Amino acid sequence: MSKSYSFMSQVFIFGLGIGVNRLLWLLALPVLSSFLIAEDFGRIASLTVIGVVLRTIFGLGIFSSLGIVYFDKDTPQQRAKVIGSAVTFAACGGVLLVLLSTQFATSLAERFLDNADFHHLIILQSVAVALQLISEPMLLRLQFDKQAISYFFVAVALPIIGVPIMLILIAYFDFGILGWCVGQLINGAGQLILAAFILGKTRTISLGTFPYILQIIRFSLPLWPSVSLTYFMQYSGHYFLKELSNLEALGLYSLGFSLGMVMNLFVSAFGTAWVPYFQSFQKQQKEATDKFSQIAVFYLCALGGLVLLAFVFARPTVYLLMEPQFFDAYRVVGLIALAQALFAFWIVLQPVLYFNKRVSLISLFQGSGAVCISLSSWFFVPIFGPEGAAYGSIAGGIFLILIQISYNASQQENVCAYDWRRLAVSFVFTGIAIQSYRLFEQDNGIWASFGFGIFCFVFLAVLSWFVILNTENKLLIKQYIRRKQPAASETK
Repeated sequence: MSKSYSFMSQVFIFGLGIGVNRLLWLLALPVLSSFLIAEDFGRIASLTVIGVVLRTIFGLGIFSSLGIVYFDKDTPQQRAKVIGSAVTFAACGGVLLVLLSTQFATSLAERFLDNADFHHLIILQSVAVALQLISEPMLLRLQFDKQAISYFFVAVALPIIGVPIMLILIAYFDFGILGWCVGQLINGAGQLILAAFILGKTRTISLGTFPYILQIIRFSLPLWPSVSLTYFMQYSGHYFLKELSNLEALGLYSLGFSLGMVMNLFVSAFGTAWVPYFQSFQKQQKEATDKFSQIAVFYLCALGGLVLLAFVFARPTVYLLMEPQFFDAYRVVGLIALAQALFAFWIVLQPVLYFNKRVSLISLFQGSGAVCISLSSWFFVPIFGPEGAAYGSIAGGIFLILIQISYNASQQENVCAYDWRRLAVSFVFTGIAIQSYRLFEQDNGIWASFGFGIFCFVFLAVLSWFVILNTENKLLIKQYIRRKQPAASETK
């Protein structure tokens, strides 16, 4: 039980930190939508995708494999060397990234920003990505050591500094997209400084060694395609809209995408705690069966409710935060949240791959999912525009879940025995609730739709409590709440 409580606490704190971080950036939308046009948001989306590609290429996937090497070591000194080696490798990759980006900045700007004069934005974005690469191993160590409070501090402090500076540059000095790039640069520099400061105060620091770097690379190379495909599946909609439509459509999609990625707050919080959690059962796999099954049911019920709320709050939020010319962005928000939820649930099904040491299959599955997304997007985008890009991602998420379920079912000694009946019932209930809301919203006003959406959410929550969650699930939730209440009263 104690491990489950600790896991839930980690998810909450990580989620709170990531949530406050994302909220502060989202609060900038009213100002951004007042001073930028749809094409500007399209270029920001293109810069974001460029940053993702650069991070993937020059990071070599080491951040996905770092936990494997880290937890394989027994002493704090050895683990410190693992992190130091990862930082050294990331620094080399960051320097190379900036040098090459500077060399090809003009070509990249002409190809992806439709104007070679924006080459300086490419350079600024590459520097920001390089700084993030260097700081990432330090942040991962905070996660591995379950230092959720320190992680929360870093996540919250960065936008408190970066967002106001970005808004001043855009609104007062009329910097336009350049102001956004400077904000990203400040975010990257601040992340590196804060992470290094916290680790220097609380943890053993060690320089990297060549053997450790080679070990990290050896584990990361099989995962590199997986990392690349993960980012492709997340951001492929941007590419297909740029190729099959125009910057204005890409701008609307990117705004809806930003709001829909609020779902990623919960997903990232869970993933941040989930990977170290299930890897800690590597040598205690028999204990994992019941725990993983319970977590899967909890997670799916929570995801279903959050996705429904994303659909319900999309329209009021967009109308509140954005100018009228961007109102159509709300149509994408719930769909993006649904796609993220599907990708997230696929991660819940993955421990069997790690326990069987078949991690390389993740890349194969993702490659198949990427093909599914590409084919779906080429079909849907010309018909539905920005919504079509989201439909492509949803198709890919469903495909990944189905292929992972098929693999898990084929394993005779599968320690991750999930309760498929309850999971299937949760999927069906959530799907009915979401589709009912979408049909109602088509013919009704914003507030009537909002009221009906809240009714659907409450009804879904009641069904989940009485039909999906079993007695043991409910008892665990009640005990967790009781444990938190005394702590809250003592604080007061």
